[in-house]
Amino acid sequence: MPDGALAADWPATAPVAAERRRALDVARGIAIILVVWGHAMIGTGRAVGAGEAGRFAVTLVYAVHMPLFFFLSGLLARGAMAEPAAAFARRLGARVIHPYFLWSAVLLCAHYAMSGVTNTRVERLDLLSILYAPPAVMWFLYVLFFCFLIARGLRDRPGARLALGCALAVGGYFLHGWMLPNLRFVGIFLIATAFTPAAALAAARDWRVRAVGLALMIPPVLFALEAAGQAPAGYPAFAPRYLPAAAGGVVLILAAAQAIERRGAGLALVGRRTMPIFVTHILVLTAARVLCLRAGLDGAATVVIATACGVAVPMVLHALAARWSLVGPLGWGRG
Repeated sequence: MPDGALAADWPATAPVAAERRRALDVARGIAIILVVWGHAMIGTGRAVGAGEAGRFAVTLVYAVHMPLFFFLSGLLARGAMAEPAAAFARRLGARVIHPYFLWSAVLLCAHYAMSGVTNTRVERLDLLSILYAPPAVMWFLYVLFFCFLIARGLRDRPGARLALGCALAVGGYFLHGWMLPNLRFVGIFLIATAFTPAAALAAARDWRVRAVGLALMIPPVLFALEAAGQAPAGYPAFAPRYLPAAAGGVVLILAAAQAIERRGAGLALVGRRTMPIFVTHILVLTAARVLCLRAGLDGAATVVIATACGVAVPMVLHALAARWSLVGPLGWGRG
């Protein structure tokens, strides 16, 4: 089990670990780069405005990247679901709860201190709000916590997991208030637990499955082109019509990850460092964006540089943390 991985890389039992391949790390590398790129585009767009090309890209990225992350998380959760209760609780605490509270506090304090230059303004510092209102990107770990609890509760009922997963994946789009719309991601996670990593990879290699995945992407691409004509309101790609992109995107990225597996050592390394990238990239993007714009760079150059920094800087921080035995205390893995 590589250190520094996001909760998608839950410590697995031996049979699951044997099925894992570098392709899954490559897929996670692609997923986290899409996350960083999407946030770089949104942050820069809010600061200097976004054109139709930028809005199209943001919509399409958002239709794919978080469904992919939750699917990969569910795909690799089978080992955790089978663990004894005490071991499960320890791992959930170390891999989800600890990084959630630590980095939620860091992000909340940072946004409060830098409200003058960030797109997210925090007028009052209320650390207790972390219990019910995840700051910035930390909603992912918040929702992932409940994903694991539900999956474990239904660990002996695969049919129930699949049925509930399908219901939530669709029904989440029609729920409003608090974090209820994120139940659609819980659904994707539960659906993924119906597959083994080997089965999912094998399916993505089948040309017929890839053809279906490509066909599923066509309507969302057309919808994203239509949406590019106006500024997005709320979470991009939040509509049932983008749901096919969740399935199509997962299939195509798993297929692509296997196609470049042997040449994708860099992407695989990024995929093994998703936790430090995920919890720190917002801060890095903010700093990079401010510096780029003050240097007079245009929006496109700012997005490229900010994205590169948002991936590379956290990886350097992880290397330093590993040298100083801080990976575990920082919530980035076992150290």
